[in-house]
Amino acid sequence: MWNSNPQVFPELTEKEREFAIEDAIARARKEKGQRLFNLAYKAKVERERVFPSFDAKSFKDLLLRLGQTRAIERKWKFPFAIDEDNEKVVKLLCLYFTRDERFEQQSPEFSLWKGIALVGDTGVGKTSLMQLCAKNPHACYAQYDCKTIADQYAEHGPEVIDKYIADFEIKNSDEHFGQKVIGRLFDDLGTEATAKHFGNEKNVMGDIIEGRYQGGWHNLTHITSNHTLEEIHTMYGKRVSDRLREMCNIIEFPETAKSRRR
Repeated sequence: MWNSNPQVFPELTEKEREFAIEDAIARARKEKGQRLFNLAYKAKVERERVFPSFDAKSFKDLLLRLGQTRAIERKWKFPFAIDEDNEKVVKLLCLYFTRDERFEQQSPEFSLWKGIALVGDTGVGKTSLMQLCAKNPHACYAQYDCKTIADQYAEHGPEVIDKYIADFEIKNSDEHFGQKVIGRLFDDLGTEATAKHFGNEKNVMGDIIEGRYQGGWHNLTHITSNHTLEEIHTMYGKRVSDRLREMCNIIEFPETAKSRRR
């Protein structure tokens, strides 16, 4: 490598100077051209992005395939099946997550602008079904365990409540049917206890539900629970149970539904 001490840089001849300028301009034009090409290509791709389209029937077929595959991969005791215990629930979920207007005809309280509250006895398959529906054309969501959230509050305080009240923006919307803001599924509501942070006791999930209600995150808020609405009323109070009714479509497993863990 050429060097001198002290450093002395020789002058360029007029011809060398002209050549250097031309070379710099050529490289700058090439770099600008590449940037413009990249921007145009990105815009073209975004315009032409086409996501899979599902009606209620095809989404049900997808859930069945995904469920059967998951049962094998996770070595479930029983194969995944749509049967008399969950058939009505699956139908409602498929109508809802494909934004089928027939969903709202199933009950005067049902609305596509609400979230889902899936309730039923332990082991009937609430969490598994909601996991299978998590990526859908209507309202994708991520899953959170209520007990874990309460534990996080005990450790970190109010910032945890603020986090789960807020919306959830994602970077890779291609994996979520182009949705840039996805919902939150609060799993096993009622299994958590009140939590303390430096002596400040909170009904954490009650505050999160209230906050999401105030924020308008209705169709982006989903829950599962082993408890009936009456039990939720007792645990969280009338205000929270009323908020849940306004925010969520209450879908209940039949009382005769058997545990799939038996």
